[in-house]
Amino acid sequence: MNRICLFSIGTIFGIWKKLPNVEKPIDSILQSGEHLRCAGYAVYGSACMFVLATPEGVNGFTLDPV
Repeated sequence: MNRICLFSIGTIFGIWKKLPNVEKPIDSILQSGEHLRCAGYAVYGSACMFVLATPEGVNGFTLDPV
């Protein structure tokens, strides 16, 4: 018997620039959103998609297995 899973899972991420001369690593991690370099998400399930947002714009990619 075939089982089909009709839901998607994914990952949301953000990338910040490492701050110079930081004593505690947590200070680099807890930066505000205005220092964000890029962000995006990946969705994988029945379709695979990756979206990346940078200051230059937003790009979306969809996996075409053919």
